[in-house]
Amino acid sequence: WISIKVHLLKAFRVFRALRLISRVEILRNIVVALFSIIPQLTAIFFLLMLVIYIYAVMFTQLFKDMYEKGQTSTDFFGRIDYTFFTLFQILCLDEWASVSREVMVVYKWSWVLFMIFVVMTAFVVVNLLIAVICDAVHVLRTAERAMLLGYDVQLDGGDKIPKHIVRNVEVLTDEKIEKKVNELQRMLDEMVETQEC
Repeated sequence: WISIKVHLLKAFRVFRALRLISRVEILRNIVVALFSIIPQLTAIFFLLMLVIYIYAVMFTQLFKDMYEKGQTSTDFFGRIDYTFFTLFQILCLDEWASVSREVMVVYKWSWVLFMIFVVMTAFVVVNLLIAVICDAVHVLRTAERAMLLGYDVQLDGGDKIPKHIVRNVEVLTDEKIEKKVNELQRMLDEMVETQEC
């Protein structure tokens, strides 16, 4: 069993690729932007969990006996944990239509609940996540451009850019630009050399 542990540890060596984040500036900036929006992501996650919990309780109460009565092929809503899994499947839009159609055979009105859930979770809440991430990247890009051109670091609306983002953006002088170009050329040469071997 020691060889199994060693084999398992070797599998985790793939995480060494994460060192690229600290070496490639654009990746490092994106990670900084993502860490800066953790409070917003947490709030959206709790909103999503609240919606899923409400629907899980409601669907379990409404449709829990369908599998026992032979009305569905799978026990989608028999227990709250089954319902959570089914709702996550619906959130991911993974064969949600087949689940809803099986329920609609018995409860014709159930399509309304499924449609509201899909719109609220898969479309609205997931797009909120994407909007927050895009906003963080926009703030980062604005800070980079402002620092590069030597402007005052402000957003279009006049809001100041957070200091933890400004700290990670440096003003590029001609020497720094040349150094970065040389570093990128060296990295490119190494990658070409590695691929040729």
